Amino acid sequence: SLNAAQTDGKSYMPNHDTCDEDTSLRAARTGDANVVHFDAPRNDVDLAIEADPSLVGAVHLVVTGSGKTAPSLIREGEELILYQRGRFRGSGRPPTLLVPEQNCPPISGSHEKSELHFDHVAASISIKHGAGDVRVAEGDGDISIDSGKGDMTISGREGSQSLRLGMGDVRVARCRGAMEISLGKGDVHFDTCDGEIDLKLGSGDVAASDCSGGLAVKNRHGDVGVVPPRAALLSI
Repeated sequence: SLNAAQTDGKSYMPNHDTCDEDTSLRAARTGDANVVHFDAPRNDVDLAIEADPSLVGAVHLVVTGSGKTAPSLIREGEELILYQRGRFRGSGRPPTLLVPEQNCPPISGSHEKSELHFDHVAASISIKHGAGDVRVAEGDGDISIDSGKGDMTISGREGSQSLRLGMGDVRVARCRGAMEISLGKGDVHFDTCDGEIDLKLGSGDVAASDCSGGLAVKNRHGDVGVVPPRAALLSI
């Protein structure tokens, strides 16, 4: 069914050209909201957060499928909250939160299990993630991610990065800004990055190609390779 949620007294209808009959769209104005927060601590559902250049001062939640455990979008005071509990199995694309390309509030939240994707989001991101792959592609703003298990990929991003991962591989490409990364077990690959990098690694290999800035690595077990170093200063 196609429907619109009334969050702050206003109703916003979905674009019928981009939604199928099994897709619902809920919307809310960002207004004076100072944060977009997703609250899904006990879930098992993939989630995507994407910037939409057509949005101005609003966020849209697109969900394919329905049910009591389907994600919902609510507003509490100065927070816009994407809320979800239990196991949700939609059809087609994962639940997607569309945010404005400009003037997007900071995004924070918790996500227990499954994949989490950010695309072209121009806002700071702070998340706690249990298990599953995390991908942040393009956009700008500082990033803070705590994840237990899964691969992490950051690409085309500008802003500082603070990444803490228990187990999994980390790949950072075409990023600009200081990075602090702590990884228990897994391989790390930097490609065309510009900024100081401080890496603490329990076990795994490290590779850096075409990077500029200092690279400090504390590695208990594994190899470290820098090809070519450009202006990078390597400290192990």
